[in-house]
Amino acid sequence: MNTRTLALMLATLLAALLPVPLLAEGPVDIVTASANRLMEKLEANRDELSGNPEVARRLVREELLPIMDTTYSARLILGRAGRGATPEQVTAFANAMSTSLIDRYATGVAEFRRRDQLEVMPMRGDANERMTRVRTRVQLPDGQHVPVDYVFHKTDDGQWKAFDVIVEGISYVTTYRNQVMPQVESLGIDAVTERLKSGELKLEQ
Repeated sequence: MNTRTLALMLATLLAALLPVPLLAEGPVDIVTASANRLMEKLEANRDELSGNPEVARRLVREELLPIMDTTYSARLILGRAGRGATPEQVTAFANAMSTSLIDRYATGVAEFRRRDQLEVMPMRGDANERMTRVRTRVQLPDGQHVPVDYVFHKTDDGQWKAFDVIVEGISYVTTYRNQVMPQVESLGIDAVTERLKSGELKLEQ
């Protein structure tokens, strides 16, 4: 995935055509509500965004992390390399991955200004607790529409959480697993976590 892919993934949280629900009960509602909240915050902080990257990181973190199951995503990314990891090691790795993602997404946050750049598609059938896709279409400046899907599951405590994003058919979990798993097998999870935290390890999108 490239810079455009990162922008598309972020765009799904920046605008929505549906009204904000009073209670975000299902995956579609969650994406819609998060998108509207983030857009409102962007509009309220527009003057600060251009001169202070930390503002963008804070806004993205506030809206992105609550809807993500970062621990589940981390285990999928680690794959077989994470089988012997302790819960504490997985949590530390998940936090490092989240920070890396947020830093990348935040770089393009000031570019999104319109709420009509995204269409949330109707759900196909009933939500499946193991895996449910929220399909969206993002409109690029040239008018092209690109599919961006959020993949949700229901956690043990009954919450719907996203664990993967699929842009033009490319899964971010799969993309990162192909890069991270061999390094964890070679260096160990703690070393890879530290390399992510320090910025020494930069994952390609």
